[in-house]
Amino acid sequence: MKIREYKKEDLDSVVDILKLYWNDPDFIQEVKDLLEDFVSNGLSSKKLFLVSENEGRVVGFASLRDLPDYLKAFSKRNKPVEFYVIAVKEKRAGIGLELKSKLIEEAINLGYDEMLIFSPTTHDGSWKFHDTLSFEQVGKITPPEDGEGLVWRRDI
Repeated sequence: MKIREYKKEDLDSVVDILKLYWNDPDFIQEVKDLLEDFVSNGLSSKKLFLVSENEGRVVGFASLRDLPDYLKAFSKRNKPVEFYVIAVKEKRAGIGLELKSKLIEEAINLGYDEMLIFSPTTHDGSWKFHDTLSFEQVGKITPPEDGEGLVWRRDI
């Protein structure tokens, strides 16, 4: 398995993976718009998108972005970042853990000192996964454009 930066030609594979977990066309479009911005502006877009590839096929996707305002109350450090999206073709195959570890490594390399995760109640099946790699639950919130969910944080 290889983890690498997202490329424009990965779009269809990434959208297919996202649709395994999200049926909201507005969210899918939001991610597509962020991916387009990333392809155009790279890290200057203040986002990072990674894919996991196995035998030439994209099998996972994960991203970081600047911390949205609704998560700032949970931050305790100076340079926080949001662990924005993670989705894999096969659960419990180690893909998500590898992507999460790589995002932490990249966030450190980019100078961030804290990572936060928001996950709505509609994705409560992923909550045990968010407890991995020293992330701890720090509260509940209802963001402006989502339902209630939990927040995790970790110093990095």
